[in-house]
Amino acid sequence: MSVSSPSPSPSSPSTPRTRSRLTRLGTENNIKVVCRIRPANDAEIRRGGTLLSVESETVVSVRSKEPGLALDFDFDRVFPEESSQDDVYNESVRHTVEDFVQGYNGTILAYGQTGSGKSYTMMGALNNSETQSRGMIPRISETIFENCRKTPELTYNISVSFMEIYMEQIHDLLDPYSGTDHTRFLIQEDKNEGIYVRGLTEKSVSSPHDLESLLHEGLAIRTMSSTQMNADSSRSHAIFQIKLRSVSPTKKSTIKSSLFLVDLAGSEKVNKTGATGHSLEEAKKINSSLSRLGTVIYALTDGKSAHIPYRDSKLTRILQEALGGNSRTTLIVTCSPSTMNENETISTLRFGARAKNIRNVAHINMELSPSQMKERMEQLEIDNRVQSVYISRLEQELGQWRQGYGGASLQSSESDEIALRDNKIAELENTVLTMKMESLKVAHEEESKMFKLENTLRRLNDKLSDIELINSNLRKHLIITEKLIEARDNRIIKLEHFIANQRVQVQTESESFESKLAHLKEKIDAHEETIPIG
Repeated sequence: MSVSSPSPSPSSPSTPRTRSRLTRLGTENNIKVVCRIRPANDAEIRRGGTLLSVESETVVSVRSKEPGLALDFDFDRVFPEESSQDDVYNESVRHTVEDFVQGYNGTILAYGQTGSGKSYTMMGALNNSETQSRGMIPRISETIFENCRKTPELTYNISVSFMEIYMEQIHDLLDPYSGTDHTRFLIQEDKNEGIYVRGLTEKSVSSPHDLESLLHEGLAIRTMSSTQMNADSSRSHAIFQIKLRSVSPTKKSTIKSSLFLVDLAGSEKVNKTGATGHSLEEAKKINSSLSRLGTVIYALTDGKSAHIPYRDSKLTRILQEALGGNSRTTLIVTCSPSTMNENETISTLRFGARAKNIRNVAHINMELSPSQMKERMEQLEIDNRVQSVYISRLEQELGQWRQGYGGASLQSSESDEIALRDNKIAELENTVLTMKMESLKVAHEEESKMFKLENTLRRLNDKLSDIELINSNLRKHLIITEKLIEARDNRIIKLEHFIANQRVQVQTESESFESKLAHLKEKIDAHEETIPIG
C-alpha cells in the first residue's frame, strides 16, 4: 500500500544516537496511566454499595468505612461508569497510535481484577456489532489505515501476530496447531528487531477488515473458562502485536515501529472465584505472573534497584521495552465500583499509581538505506576535501606572513614584531600539539577502560545467565519439593485420620469386651449361687 505519513510531532531536542543502522532521537516520558470504572452489575447492586467516587477528570477516591476518610488516586485520566469506548479511545489511546504510525513503538496495556472490563475495553463486545461497543483494537486498526491512506508518498507494510501466555507457556493464536509445541517459541533479542518471539506466525494485512478477522480468529482459540466472578474469564495474557514498516522513496529511508496491545488475565481471589482443580492451578499461574509484573514495576520506581527482573517471567520479558524502554506506553487500569471488591480495587489503583512513575525513552526507529548511507559517505568525503583545501590555503597564508610577504624589506621594529608573533604562533602550535597528544592519551585510556568495562559486563551477563539458570532449576526443585511435602502432609493427615478411627474402634471394642466380661462374670456368680453345697 502506498501512503504518506504526517511529519513527526515536535519533541525536545536531544543528542542523536546510532545503534546498528538505526538513527534514534529519544524523548523521555512517563507511562500514561488511566483508570476506567465499569458499571456495577446486578449482583453488586443487590449485595453491596458503591466504593468509588470520581472527584475530577484525573482523581478517583476510594470511600472509607470511617466517616471523613478516603483514599485519593491521581491518574492522567479517570473515566467514570458512564464513559463510552469512544471516550477512552480518543482521550487515552489515539495519540499513541498516531505516534506509532510516525515511527514510535507503542504499548496499550489493560490491567485489573477478573471481571473488571479489561477484555471488553481492549476487544469490545464480541457478540455485539454495534459501533459504540467496539474495543480499542478495532478502533486502533481503523486509525492506522486511516492515517496510511492520507497521502500516497510512503509505502507501508503492516503485519500482525497474536499470542497468549497460558500457564507460563506461549501459544500462537494464529496457528491453532501450535499448542503442544512449547519449544518452538523462544524469546530473543536482536539489535534491529529488539525483543521478539521466534517462531511466532506473522501475517500481512491490507485493511481494517483483514486485521479484525485475524483478531477474531485468535480470540476463538484463546483459553477461557467460567468462574463465580466471571462467566467468560480469560485464563491467559493475550498479546496482539502490529508491526509497521514505511519506506520513503524520496528520503530513501525506512521507518519501523511496533505496537503491543495487551489484555492481561485478571488477578483472582480463589475464595471468590471458587476455582478448584485445574482452574485453581490456572489462577496460581495468573497471580504469580501478575506478581512478577508488579515486582518489575516496583524495581523500576523505587530508585534503589540495580537489577530489574525482566527475565523472571515471559510476560515481563516480552514487555521489557514497554516498561522503562523504547515505547510510548498507556496503561488502562479497570475497576469494579462495588464494595464487594474493595481489596482488589485498591490493589489495582495502587498498581496503576506506581506504574505512573515509570520513565520511558521513546524514539523514531529510522533505518538508513544502503544508497542513503552511500550518499552520506560521499557528502562526508566532499566536506573533508573542502576542509583540506581550506587548511592548505591557511598554511599558505601563514607561510607568506612568516616570509614577510615575499621577502620585502621591513623596518627593524616590524621585524621584531613579526618575530614575536612567530614565536607566539610556535608556542600556540606546541600547545595545540601537546593538547592533541594529551587528548589521544585520554582517548586511549578511555577506550582501554571501556574495553575492560565491556569485558566485565560480558562476564557479569554470563554469570547472571548462570545464576538465572540455577534459579530456574532451584525453582523447579522447590516446586517438586513443595509437591512432595504436600503429598507427605496429605499422607500424614490420612494416617492421623486412620489412627483416630482405629482408636475409636479399639475403644468401642474394649468397652464391648468389658461389658461382655461383666455380663459373663454375673452369670458365673449366679451359677455358683445355684450350685448346692455339700
